[in-house]
Amino acid sequence: MDAPEYGEQETRGIVILAPGAVISHYRIASRLGAGGMGEVFVADDLQLKRRVALKFLAPNLANDLNLKQRFIREAQSAAALNHPNIVTVYEVAEFADRVFIAMEYIEGRTLRELIDAGQLTPQQSLTMALQICEGLQAAHVAGYVHRDVKPLNVIVGHDGRIRILDFGLAKVVGDTQMTQAGSAIGTVQYMSPEQGQGIEADHRSDIFSLGVMLYEMLTSALPFQKIGIPATIYAIINEQPAPLATYRPDLTPGLQEIVSRALAKSPGERYQTVGELADEIRRLLGTQTMPATVIPTRVMPATAPQSVSLAVLHLRNLGTADDDFLSYGITEDLIVDLSRLGTIRVAPMRSVMKYKDSDDDLAEIAARLNVSYVLDGSIHKSVSAVRVSAQLIDVRDGKVLWAERWEEPPASLPRVKKALAEGVSSAFNIGATVVRRAEVALPETENAQAYEQYLRGKFLFDHKKDKGDVEKALEWYGKALKQEPGLLSARIGTVEIHVYQGAIDEAWSELSLALQAAREQGQRAEQASLLRLQSKLLVTKSNWEKAWESGQQALALTRELGDLSGEAETLGILISILQPQAKFDEALELFDRVLEISRKLNDRDKIAEALKNMGVVYARKGDYGRALDLYEEAITFARSAQNLSMEAACLSNIGNVHYFKGEMQSAMRYYGEALSINSKLGDRTGSARQSLNLGLIHLQQGTMEEGLEMLTTAATFFEALGDKANLALTLSNISQARLTLGMADEAQAAAERSLALAQEVRHPLGESAAYHRLGAISEFRGDGEEASRFIHRALETARAAGMNRNVAALEVELAAIHFGQRQFDAARKHAGRASTLAKEIEDKPTLCAAASYLGALTAVGGLVHAGSNQIRQQLNKAQELGDKNLSVRIQQLLGETLYTLGKEGEREEGLALLQDALAQAEASRQVPEVKRIRTILNSSPHS
Repeated sequence: MDAPEYGEQETRGIVILAPGAVISHYRIASRLGAGGMGEVFVADDLQLKRRVALKFLAPNLANDLNLKQRFIREAQSAAALNHPNIVTVYEVAEFADRVFIAMEYIEGRTLRELIDAGQLTPQQSLTMALQICEGLQAAHVAGYVHRDVKPLNVIVGHDGRIRILDFGLAKVVGDTQMTQAGSAIGTVQYMSPEQGQGIEADHRSDIFSLGVMLYEMLTSALPFQKIGIPATIYAIINEQPAPLATYRPDLTPGLQEIVSRALAKSPGERYQTVGELADEIRRLLGTQTMPATVIPTRVMPATAPQSVSLAVLHLRNLGTADDDFLSYGITEDLIVDLSRLGTIRVAPMRSVMKYKDSDDDLAEIAARLNVSYVLDGSIHKSVSAVRVSAQLIDVRDGKVLWAERWEEPPASLPRVKKALAEGVSSAFNIGATVVRRAEVALPETENAQAYEQYLRGKFLFDHKKDKGDVEKALEWYGKALKQEPGLLSARIGTVEIHVYQGAIDEAWSELSLALQAAREQGQRAEQASLLRLQSKLLVTKSNWEKAWESGQQALALTRELGDLSGEAETLGILISILQPQAKFDEALELFDRVLEISRKLNDRDKIAEALKNMGVVYARKGDYGRALDLYEEAITFARSAQNLSMEAACLSNIGNVHYFKGEMQSAMRYYGEALSINSKLGDRTGSARQSLNLGLIHLQQGTMEEGLEMLTTAATFFEALGDKANLALTLSNISQARLTLGMADEAQAAAERSLALAQEVRHPLGESAAYHRLGAISEFRGDGEEASRFIHRALETARAAGMNRNVAALEVELAAIHFGQRQFDAARKHAGRASTLAKEIEDKPTLCAAASYLGALTAVGGLVHAGSNQIRQQLNKAQELGDKNLSVRIQQLLGETLYTLGKEGEREEGLALLQDALAQAEASRQVPEVKRIRTILNSSPHS
């Protein structure tokens, strides 16, 4: 009888694992162990030739489909954790209904084994605890609470490096659910009081468990060891552990303080982040430097995130109007800095600006801004002194928490923001460690003149009325950098202006210098800002991979800093990278996080912005119903925040949806409402965009002069502002209007300038539109081959940028060109593509046009009656949409089909349709259509 083979066997759906079994591309080598949650094996990766550890979810848990799905999601998220002190997860997979995780295999011993082998020295214990802190902090930053911190889940490699295991597994089941053995998840002896009571446990629960583990490492005894689970849980909740000196009289009071605080019964009395605990351990070890394997981590909030809400009101300028830049710049910089703390929800500058110079009661302003505290103050700069006064007020009872007055020489100006930030931090009992780690209250320069020049540039750019202001802002930044080359804020401002101007090469040059300086100075917040800019620049080049890499680096830095606003902004950039690649589902996942942050910040402006931008994604997906719902919800939040600018943007986007659906009257109404708000606000950019949108509708409706007038107004605005991207788009539409009016040379000039601008600022939408216009001009002049080349260039550009609406419209244009050249197979291919895509994105006008050409091609194939009926149906739909240009075009195609292919009675109907279409085209001065119809009428039927 042959010996049995070792391998994977299946018995009634149960997988039996043994050495030699091949699971996916892994061969099991040996069994490491098992617990209530699963089994762990050592295996060889047959593809990558490496040793791995495989952890299988226990069969009793794997049978629960919901649990299995949740386990997979959690483990996939855990795989994103990338830290030297966290075990690397390679993949999550399923084999024969058994879910498993493939992870890094570490040769070494568990902390459990080291503790059992004998007492560790205090130095060894603290050094290992420090690494555990760093690993846990990275997980907390990413949103994970371990919930089962214990010696068995910590491996010490032969190189001395700690790795923490089992992220995500305990979290799947939940905080309070018991295993079959009767112990709560999060092994009983290491549980926190919250877990023992079955109440919500946050990241501070892990700090308690780490305190238990540190106690055991130092004493080889557990602080809450009782007979039986209920007694142990009771001790954890109610009793104090024996002092460390009971076991180790040689241990210092400093060690006892650390352990006692980590083991505090109330989460609020513990260290509020493992980063704080790590700082205390470093102090005790006699160094403030980080080990080489440690990555800087962000500070977690002390209580519920953003439990303190503050409005920093615009500092009143008590000097001359020329000093407005001081009060504005210091206020905004202070808001940005305090927002980084993570423990304070700070009202954004755009909201605070509404109450500049307001005489309203502070409590009323606070209520509108949804905050409990207000920082009110003033600044007065004279030749001899800078005078600042500030007071922090709890508006709920009028109590002044902190107040201060300073009078310093002008040279002390850069320290004003530092003094204010320190005062607020102190009043809210925010520790120096938190302030230091968030890089708050760090004066960038002691050079008062350079600081003033930077603030002047910032004020001018933020309040720009024309490109002259932009140029002056750039000059001020240049002066500041000449005084202080290391002034990062001025260099970042310079990059932003170059990007705004479309001067990409200059932006890259400045960006490189700024990033190098930020890294040399160790300024992580500035690095994050610059990496965001770098990502945006790479997007303009459609370099998605590098853009994503820069965005991810920025995201890691913002999370280390605890900068939720910066995190949300960075996620927005990552979303802008995903959208052109049509990765809409991934983009929406990131939007969920953006919305979560915005709600956590309780920032109605940010919530409105997040909802609006989510609507844009759904609109690009073609889900217009969901997009409209999100825009309406965004308007609700914008109005509650009194954010008229956001309301106008949402109204404009609703107009876009109606425009895409061919509902021109509705689109015009919403664009008009947005224009009214923009005009009221004096928002020249917003007004220009609405003029552009309304101009496009006039073009669609055949009112060319009105459309050209509005487009020219928009172009004038964009030219004055130096907004080259929007100017390029506007010029391409001006080109379309001029061509429609028969002004081919003027149309050519506008299209060529549009293309040059779009290429200069690397704007794919503008570039595609310009090529489209040049193709239409070539077709008008009778050069079909050149027209086809231009349209193909437009199509390639649009497709590379993921602009599906443009792709569909351009496919129709190619179908029309090939149809006119009697290249029917090519025309059918392009019309078919256009039809398929237009259906997916619910682009009704393009679908009508594509279906009309498919009908004409059916008629060309000999089925004249069927084909003409198909075109007739599309003509009715175009008329229902109110799109006059499209209606004339389809009527011309129907008339041509009947006139050239139909029987005698049908030819007469075709002639009448062509003559009527000609009259409509002449009335609306659609010169290309007039020319096209006359060519058909001059030809003989059946030609």
